[in-house]
Amino acid sequence: MTDTNKQGIKISVITACLGWIVTFGSAVAYISQKDATFSARLQFMEKDIVSLDSRARYERNFSCNTYDRSCRNKNRFVMDKKVFNR
Repeated sequence: MTDTNKQGIKISVITACLGWIVTFGSAVAYISQKDATFSARLQFMEKDIVSLDSRARYERNFSCNTYDRSCRNKNRFVMDKKVFNR
C-alpha cells in the first residue's frame, strides 16, 4: 500500500468512529431529555391529583357541615337521608 492509501484508510476509520460517537451521544441526550420531560409531567400530575383530592375533601366536609349539622364524622356524608361511609 502506498502512503496515501494508508492515510486515507486512517482518516476514514477516524471519521467513522467519530460518527458513531456522535450518534450514540445524541441518542443518550435524546433519551435523557425524554426521561426528564416525563418526570416533570408526572410531578405535575401528582401535584394536580393532590390538589383535586384536597378540594374534594373540602367539598365533602363543607356539604357535611352545611346540610347535616349532626354529622360528626368527617369521613361520612349524607345523601338522600342515607349515610354512606367513605
